[in-house]
Amino acid sequence: MILTTKQKKIVRTTIFMGILLISGFSAMNYGQLGIEKVPEQVNNLKSIPSSSAFWVNTSITIDATATTNDTHFGNWTWAENQDWCSGFGTPGQPYLIENMTFDVESVSNGLLIQNSVDIYFTINNCKFINALSSGYAGLLLDHTTNGTITNCNATSNYNGIFLDTASNYNNIINNNCSENSYTGIMLYKSIHNVIESNILDNNGDFGSLFQSGCNYNEISFNTVQDNYRSGIFFLRGSNNNTIFNNTLSQNAVLMVTTWGGITIREYSDYNEVYNNTSYQSNIYLDDADHNTIIDNTFESGTNGIHLFTDNYNNSIVNNTIINYDSGFRCSSSNLENKIIDNDFINCNNYGIFLNSAKNFTISDNVITGSDKGIRASGGDNNTLIRNQIFGSITSDIEIKESNNWNLTENTMETKGLLITDIYHNQIDTSNTVQGKPIYYYEDQNDLDLDGDIITNIGQLFVINSNNSVISNFNFNNLPVGLYIDGGNNLSISNNNVSNNNGNGMYLKDLSQSSITGNIAFNNLDYGMELLNIDQSSITGNTVSDNKYGIYNGNEEHEDWDEDYPDLSLLMGENIFSDNIVNNNERHGIEIRYSKLDTISNNILNNNTRDGLYVEYVYNSSISYNQVRDNLQDGIGVYQSPNATIFENEITNSSSYGIYLEVSNQTKIEKNQISLCYNGIHLYESHQSSIENNEITSNSHHGIYFEITNDTIISGNIISLNNETGITIDSESHNNIIFQNMFIQNTVHAEDNGFTNQWYFQNIGNYWDNYTGSDLDNDGIGDTNHSIFGSANNFDLYPIFDVAPVFIEIPFNVSFTVNQSQVLNWTVQDFIIWDATYTILLNGTEVETGTWESGTQFSFDLGSLNLEPGVYNVTIIVSDGLGYSTQESVLIVINPEIGDEPDPNKISGWLIFLFIVLGLSVVSITSMVVLKKTSPEKYDIVMETLKGFFGKFKNIGKSDKK
Repeated sequence: MILTTKQKKIVRTTIFMGILLISGFSAMNYGQLGIEKVPEQVNNLKSIPSSSAFWVNTSITIDATATTNDTHFGNWTWAENQDWCSGFGTPGQPYLIENMTFDVESVSNGLLIQNSVDIYFTINNCKFINALSSGYAGLLLDHTTNGTITNCNATSNYNGIFLDTASNYNNIINNNCSENSYTGIMLYKSIHNVIESNILDNNGDFGSLFQSGCNYNEISFNTVQDNYRSGIFFLRGSNNNTIFNNTLSQNAVLMVTTWGGITIREYSDYNEVYNNTSYQSNIYLDDADHNTIIDNTFESGTNGIHLFTDNYNNSIVNNTIINYDSGFRCSSSNLENKIIDNDFINCNNYGIFLNSAKNFTISDNVITGSDKGIRASGGDNNTLIRNQIFGSITSDIEIKESNNWNLTENTMETKGLLITDIYHNQIDTSNTVQGKPIYYYEDQNDLDLDGDIITNIGQLFVINSNNSVISNFNFNNLPVGLYIDGGNNLSISNNNVSNNNGNGMYLKDLSQSSITGNIAFNNLDYGMELLNIDQSSITGNTVSDNKYGIYNGNEEHEDWDEDYPDLSLLMGENIFSDNIVNNNERHGIEIRYSKLDTISNNILNNNTRDGLYVEYVYNSSISYNQVRDNLQDGIGVYQSPNATIFENEITNSSSYGIYLEVSNQTKIEKNQISLCYNGIHLYESHQSSIENNEITSNSHHGIYFEITNDTIISGNIISLNNETGITIDSESHNNIIFQNMFIQNTVHAEDNGFTNQWYFQNIGNYWDNYTGSDLDNDGIGDTNHSIFGSANNFDLYPIFDVAPVFIEIPFNVSFTVNQSQVLNWTVQDFIIWDATYTILLNGTEVETGTWESGTQFSFDLGSLNLEPGVYNVTIIVSDGLGYSTQESVLIVINPEIGDEPDPNKISGWLIFLFIVLGLSVVSITSMVVLKKTSPEKYDIVMETLKGFFGKFKNIGKSDKK
């Protein structure tokens, strides 16, 4: 057809106007979408989307069920008409959205696809950022299936990629989902998805989170690192997922006690975790059952695999776990789990740690280089079989407070087995330590176990055995040298339990037993740990250079009342004697919650704390111990009333020689205490007595009272103390201090209390700086002695002279053979300390004893069956201060009345008269000669005799006071 000129003009005009109209509509539509269109021509066939597009502050939503469309909202038909989407939604030609950037910076998702079922789509090479509001995501699929998200970058969102409810059969592959504030990839109630080869890095909580019914998902070949709470997290019934070939690093580093690199929680069951590699990440199960963790490698962290609570029938098989604090850790209430054929290498604390685990099977594991290879506490009915444990530091296997264990064919290279409070076990000799079998006896009596006969033995355990003998064994380099729990009438003797990594000897629940002659040296814990020991003797043992020396601790009864103690609830009545307990890092001997114990004749030197420490020990006797060079107290007594502490030698304690705290009615007698900080220190310890001790050369105080009342201090020698001999603080009152000797102390006494009395019954104390006089020679100073301190107190009866000792004895005594033949005498002195007397008959000693001033003493001559005759009886007395005197008396034993005199014998009376007459003649003659030849000496002798007899007449008088 040939157009006319006019027709040609009309066609040209129409085409031109059409182009202008199309251009206007296009410009208007792009402006409403907010798309910065790149200058590329759109392919009219829609087979290839534009190479890139950029949304700012705009969210795109594709809802497959939408019936209306908007500029940024519509269904797939609407979407395919946009230049950023191509394809047809079929498996062969899925919808394709790629090269887009979604930067929303608002309360919305970047791209939301929802309600899309049986439509196939791919999102490729897109970027999703700044969907930061809680619950939103850079890319969100909701009720959407058959999507593939690949090569996308979802960062700086709340969730990077989120598959919400019923978003199934999707593939999320090769994406970078990092630095999102909550999760990199999150699934909620979505199944059969593939999460593969993604980077999940530095997300605020989770690398990926599978929450509430996320089942049959496959998570593989992902790089998951530096996520704060967990790398891969399954929560609330997410079952039958497979997690394999992932690389995890430094996830949950700050959440090590709760979650891990891979976390499976709350009814998430039948998941399989295999062939993953983890660095500073772990696997954490909590309330999860029937999961399998197999063929994984974990390196470095706190717990390699951690079963927290209520995990049932999980299998941990053939994993390699290196350089964790604990290779495997089970916290509590876990049942019937299996730990099989794993390698635990250099796990610092424990290879395997079980807490309250029941019905576990732990077999064929190799554990190398842990402090404790396997440690279990509080679980029953577990089986350990064919485990190999090498290079442990403290123990190879340690089991506490558990029952019904079965140990078979376990190989313990060096450190052996440690058990505490476990019963009803099957432990046979197929278990070895140091290549030697372990012997375990339970509920067997009358054992005779002799280390000289049983020589090929690695360890020995004796449980609930009576009337047995355990002797002559040598155990070293073990977690416990000798373990005995329960039994009566045991003899435990001459064993050497030294150089062990725990206790040398652990003895519990024994009664009427003998522990004697054992050596416990250089053990890292207790030399001897004794628990609930009753009516037993611990004698002649050497316990040195351990962390603790001898510890005897009875359990506190549940009905125990510290204010009103019922002593019938306590065990005790043990004897600790003749032990050498030196150089231990804690107390030498420590006793708690006991009664009527005797601690005597022990050597307790150079212990880092107290030589002897007792707490809640009632009515104990502490005597004749040598206690030197301890770095705290020599003898420390806490909450332990009615103790008797006597004749101990206590020297060079860095704190106190004897320390009492809340220990009333205690007697401290005849101890020698020197070179301590304070010799004796009482704190809230009332109604006690401190008598006849020698307290000298202490760096501060000889005796110090702190809040202590109604106590007697008497007969002590208190000398050369650098600050004070005695100090009484302002809260101590009603104490009585008398007959003590204060010699060369910097300050003899300081009294800051009230109603303390420095004398008793008209006798005070001896003060070497007393400046008064004793004009009437009664031994009491004529003036008071003032006591330094705010109390402004005085000794009203200071002792003037400590030297004289007076003996009152009859001048002659006559008995007949058939009469009572008792000799009586009285000794008087003001200060006595370790006072003794000796009786000689014709120069031969017949009796010795001790005496107290003013007390009448008697000696029955009839016990000697003396023949009639005249005898010389000499009494020698010493006050223990270096002063002594003696008196002699002639004793005449007459024949029984009616006896015929022997003509060949001279009458006893006649002999007596001859002797008296002879002595009188000699004495008178001597005095006459002395008066004529040396009148001055005669006057001195007469004055001495007058003074001597005057002291008998005036002793104790105090009329001048």
